[in-house]
Amino acid sequence: MFGMIHECIDSLIDLWFIYSFAYAKWWRQLDTFQSNYGLCQGTLLRQDMLHAVLFVVSLIFISTLTNLPFKIYSTFVIEEKWGFNKTTRRTFICDLIKSFLISLVFTVILVPLMLWVVDAAGDKLVVSLVVFTFIVIVVVNLLVPTVILPLFYKFTDLEDGKLKTDIFKEAEKTKIPVSQIKVIDGS
Repeated sequence: MFGMIHECIDSLIDLWFIYSFAYAKWWRQLDTFQSNYGLCQGTLLRQDMLHAVLFVVSLIFISTLTNLPFKIYSTFVIEEKWGFNKTTRRTFICDLIKSFLISLVFTVILVPLMLWVVDAAGDKLVVSLVVFTFIVIVVVNLLVPTVILPLFYKFTDLEDGKLKTDIFKEAEKTKIPVSQIKVIDGS
């Protein structure tokens, strides 16, 4: 029920942003900000890249703020009620900051790259965006378990025993190379 309420409120906020033209108004406000602070230097593509990055980062920030009460309630009320919460307030805040910073890094890298692809693609735009998207998906899938998840969770080696032996046997049968098996502390 709580998830449905959260989704409904998210949808209402999105609808308000769309139907009140808030996205367009905010886009224009950022344009004025860029002009007032001399951030319109260089080529048009660079200006557009900076504008788009500022726009997306500000939307991520707004989304983080609007979802914060739901995250707090979910973690410290619902999960606590059922005994699942192992998160301290400090951990919660640190994870929130890390999530925002990761989003910021991805935005600063991917938005300009995507705009460059759009600018350079010409009549091969669709194919170029498909290739770009495929590359991004592969890179993100490589980064998530090796770089991003260790920022939030503790990984340990699976203890020797029947489960570890069975996993290695199954991996050999299916010819999937497995060098190590990790256990994630999901709390």
